[in-house]
Amino acid sequence: MAIVTCDRMLVNYLATTTTGVISSAALVASGRIGFNFQAPKTGTIDRILWQSGTASGSPTVDVRLETVGTGSPSGTLFGANTNIVTGTVASNTAYESTLTAGASVTQGDFLSLVWAYNSGTSIQIALATLVNSMQLNLPQISTAGTYSLIAGRIPYAALRYSDGTYCPITPGGVAYGTGSTITAYTSGEKGVRFRFTNPIRISGFWSTNDPDIDVTYSLYADSTAPGGTAIRSVAVATNRFIQKNANVSQYIFSSSVTLSANTWYRLVGSSSGSPGTRFNINTIPSASYAAAVATDHHLTESSGGSWADTTTILPQIGVVADGFDDGIGGGGGLILPRAMNGGYSA
Repeated sequence: MAIVTCDRMLVNYLATTTTGVISSAALVASGRIGFNFQAPKTGTIDRILWQSGTASGSPTVDVRLETVGTGSPSGTLFGANTNIVTGTVASNTAYESTLTAGASVTQGDFLSLVWAYNSGTSIQIALATLVNSMQLNLPQISTAGTYSLIAGRIPYAALRYSDGTYCPITPGGVAYGTGSTITAYTSGEKGVRFRFTNPIRISGFWSTNDPDIDVTYSLYADSTAPGGTAIRSVAVATNRFIQKNANVSQYIFSSSVTLSANTWYRLVGSSSGSPGTRFNINTIPSASYAAAVATDHHLTESSGGSWADTTTILPQIGVVADGFDDGIGGGGGLILPRAMNGGYSA
């Protein structure tokens, strides 16, 4: 194994603008909502992750993978039985729907993910705010046999393959969940717990920590107790910033460090005194959504003399890589893109 130097890149760069705000589009009798996408890899798609909005009159939904017609879903299943009619759908609930038969796809195939009204009064399908207008394909809604665009939104959905892996269906998202900013804290340490499947060399990190006060950032081995000896640390003074808010900024260590494969680390910030510091997070319905966006990347915070982790909260914090494993000597190969979200995820 050897580390090959590369241009610096932000790893697990989540959508960091005002994003993840959930809206809904309602399905009534004969209604359909669809989204065209390409299969991210070859295999069998056997489940669809999605979320409901408001449910009325005990609705059920036909969740479908269809072929693509002229710009819109064709109405024809991608393969035999590549759909499932749900049971009664509850309001504001995350679902992982198993298709009657998995869709056997080749990487690059175009498909449509469709939610079709099946019964009941109405059901809303959750959509998320589009990030920086970065999509050509947008959700479409059909209420009278003709599809029209739902502007400024992406599906709050992901794919599950039969090999157990999860993938997003849009570069902007999967929608990363509901975006928010944590309450400012003046004691303890908070940040991200993470690991990669391959060795990676990092020169620093990116974070949305608000620099309203001096902040000390520490990179710890997973077993190190809060406040223990850091692998790397950097103290950042508030007077280094012209703006004081929870936006993305890059921070550089005094020297790069190589992180081992399949090894957990913690990258956390601490401050003391008012007003404290805070950072942005994305809250998702389940760990399965995390697997589609940023695998092994979740909130960690000190609680007394130990750490507490929350796998359904994704901090808008990550590392800056300047070298990757070249795959020689059993190192495992180059890190491959997962979430297609502006950075790389191992």
